[in-house]
Amino acid sequence: VKALPDAGSETLITLQKGALLGFLDVQDGWARMIFKRQYGYVATRKLPELRRVAATEEAGTADIPIAVYNSFYDVSDNDNNHNRISNLAVGGQRMSKTLQPGQVLDFNGEVGPFTARNGYKPAGALVDGELVFDVYGGGSCQVSSTLYNVVLQMPGIEIVHRRAHGPGGISYLPLGADAAVGTKTQNFIFRNHYPFPVRIDGTVQD
Repeated sequence: VKALPDAGSETLITLQKGALLGFLDVQDGWARMIFKRQYGYVATRKLPELRRVAATEEAGTADIPIAVYNSFYDVSDNDNNHNRISNLAVGGQRMSKTLQPGQVLDFNGEVGPFTARNGYKPAGALVDGELVFDVYGGGSCQVSSTLYNVVLQMPGIEIVHRRAHGPGGISYLPLGADAAVGTKTQNFIFRNHYPFPVRIDGTVQD
């Protein structure tokens, strides 16, 4: 992933073969995406396949999504970060489900509780704007925030409750485009108003 649509520009991240990416558009041979708080570009000649999301919500199928979004995580080689990545995987797995028409997803209630019993490990988390370590489920807000950016693309989904992290936000998404979870006041809740079920797939890859 390059910082500019130019092969000589800075490399933002190198992804492994098989990684799935969601792009905003394609121009002059470069696919554009959101990478943390900036745009990132991938040369389309390096992509084995390009698929479109469904043209309408009703046209979505098991193989054609109606909305996609990626966020990117730190791959530092230390125990705390290994725990965080593990929490992302647990959260993505617990988030993957089907919402029937009218059904509500309560992130804290269904993807949490963020406890060892549910497979979560202690890792860093933002608490009142400060980075605190050894919080079970640390990193879960990246799962909820990535899902929030999917939901924003879907007019048939009503956001019932959502809170941002605060003025400084988080580094892995554009400022204000996040959904904090894990406390009584920090939760992400939404309802499916489409006349059909909506399947959510969350995957930690690469």
